[in-house]
Amino acid sequence: MLKEKWDSYLKGGATNTSMECSILFLIGASLGIRTSSVMISATNFGEYSNDADDYPSGWEERAIEVGIEAMKIMIRKDKAAANKQ
Repeated sequence: MLKEKWDSYLKGGATNTSMECSILFLIGASLGIRTSSVMISATNFGEYSNDADDYPSGWEERAIEVGIEAMKIMIRKDKAAANKQ
């Protein structure tokens, strides 16, 4: 069953999944709070070698930068919307 699900994800164009964030999205939706996540995939599931030399360096920092920039964009949009009211 898991293989069938993964195959359907691939057919749909998914490159990764994250069940760890699902509870955050569920709680956020229940409380009316916007939630988001930035996901990095450190390996290519089809070509994973388990070699530390293959691990992409600097990705954690890039993910943090993406999150910060996304928050800045949302803050600017929220302020612009508040000024229109």
